[in-house]
Amino acid sequence: LSELRIWLEVKGETIYEASAWKNAAAVTKETSLYFTKKGENIFAISTKWKKELVVKNIGKPKALTMLGYKGQINYRYKNSTLFITVPQLTPDIIPCQYAWTFKIEQ
Repeated sequence: LSELRIWLEVKGETIYEASAWKNAAAVTKETSLYFTKKGENIFAISTKWKKELVVKNIGKPKALTMLGYKGQINYRYKNSTLFITVPQLTPDIIPCQYAWTFKIEQ
């Protein structure tokens, strides 16, 4: 129960009062990157830890953060595509064990 509570504290804003992001690619069996939108913010939720995440059909972000992580997130933006460099984190400083979330402020 405590893991779920921590997860909700870190990622609650991606769920509560959020809706599906209309520009997201269709979900398939291979999908590991999901999206929600709340106000002008888009949340990219990754269920697999990868070195880089690619978000297509998106405007250039005003800011980009990883929920639960205090460090800077590096990214590139080109032709309506956002390339997020996932920080190298160890298990003791990773925000949560499941579903890592990036807040993309538009």
